[in-house]
Order: sequence, then structure tokens, then C-alpha cells
Amino acid sequence: MTRTQKTSPWYRAIAPAAIALLFLALAGVTAGCSTQPDAHGPEPGHEAALPDGFPEAPDWYRAAPKPIQQTYVAAAHHPEALQYIPCYCGCGEIHGSNFDCYFQRDESGAVVAFDPHARG
Repeated sequence: MTRTQKTSPWYRAIAPAAIALLFLALAGVTAGCSTQPDAHGPEPGHEAALPDGFPEAPDWYRAAPKPIQQTYVAAAHHPEALQYIPCYCGCGEIHGSNFDCYFQRDESGAVVAFDPHARG
């Protein structure tokens, strides 16, 4: 006898977001437990700057706390991960994914501006 398990559409929508949030929480805990100061710059594999081709950062971004700037850098380097996370910024605009809370794109998909919705 074969058993078929039905998966709720809500589960399929929320599961990737929950996994991503868990990953981010674990990354934050790990970073907070570090005992060595960051005197030598970022570790290999950690992005410290926005990718080439991104627009110039606006004043509000440069004035934002370092953790906010780091989330924008991470979002810029990993849009493929954010495409599966729904928009939760609460702005009322129709964002296709969480990436759209960080950056605005043109018709070709190129980033043309920073979006302040993700800064909180």
C-alpha cells in the first residue's frame, strides 16, 4: 500500500523563508560568538563591497549602521537566495521577492537604485 502525503501550499511558501531565516540567525549567532577582532578585513568568501556595476550608494545607506550596510551587500551578492523569500517590508508596493526590498531594477533586471525598504 502506497501512502501519499499532501503538502499545503502555505507550507511550500513558508518553508524556504523559514530555512533562510534560520540560516541568517545562525550566521548572526556565529558572528557574535567570534572572539577575534576583525583587524585583518573580511575573511575569504565574505563580500565586503557591493558588486561592480551597482549604482552609487545613497547618503542614507552610507549613514546606516554597519549591520544594515552588510545586509545590503549580502543581498547584492546573493539575489538567487532572496528570490525565494517573499517581501515582508510592509510598504504596500508589489515586490516580487525580498530582493526587491533592497534594490530597484530596470526592465532588463539590472539594479538601478537602492531601495530603503529593507533598512527597517
